[in-house]
Amino acid sequence: MAHEPRTRLEQLANAAHLSLRRFVSNFQVEARLCGEKATISERSVKRWLAGDLDELPRSAACRVLEHWWGEPVEHLFGPPDPNVVQVGVTGEELVVNAGRESAQHAIEAASSLDPSALEHLHAAAQRAARAYYVVPPLEMLADLVRLRDTVYDQLDRTHKPRQQAELYLIAGEVCGLLSSVTWDLGNADMAEEQARAAHTYGNVIDHPSLCAWGACSASHSRVLVRPPAPSRGDRDERVGVRTSWHGASETALRQRPRVGARRCAPGGHD
Repeated sequence: MAHEPRTRLEQLANAAHLSLRRFVSNFQVEARLCGEKATISERSVKRWLAGDLDELPRSAACRVLEHWWGEPVEHLFGPPDPNVVQVGVTGEELVVNAGRESAQHAIEAASSLDPSALEHLHAAAQRAARAYYVVPPLEMLADLVRLRDTVYDQLDRTHKPRQQAELYLIAGEVCGLLSSVTWDLGNADMAEEQARAAHTYGNVIDHPSLCAWGACSASHSRVLVRPPAPSRGDRDERVGVRTSWHGASETALRQRPRVGARRCAPGGHD
């Protein structure tokens, strides 16, 4: 999408540095947020961006686009705004996007689940945990939903207990991240649902740290109807617990959630 935009929608997508794959995943997230049952394909996105339409998309898709971009669909499929200076995609962003898309395609292309696919997924979960510090919550949500769905797809491709355990661990990590991001977006009820999912996956594979974190976060979500704006310390604590799941000793994994549990408790202190 680095060329001159042909529509206002393409202009906005270029400014957000969205690849076709990310546009599709972000659209699906926006559809869920506004309660619409609408899906799209990369092929449809290409037509939308080019303005190659005989008529507007279906009404549900139009509502999702208006909710997402905050502009009428007639403007989105019209010419780009001449007053906006188009900023090109940087070389670093192209490299990152290309790497992510290659890894995703490699996972999907594998005839059966192999160790390299699991390594890709573990690495993606670790990158997501680090990105939580700096990536805006809504963008983070779209990436995490895509990663979670990829893990779910891979669970259907293996019956090996060890591989299933690793995938359930990754699914729990991602749901833990989704809980925190959902909390940051102000939806305590759905944050609790994500935390409960993380706790359930921890039970499935008998992972004490994942169970403890999920139970702590679920109970915290029930305390407040709407969470306050998260402090940097809160975000650091949550990310610290999640990133400790990789490579830490079992003793450390058992102890660390207790620190978070005290902070999650009503009126709790370190």
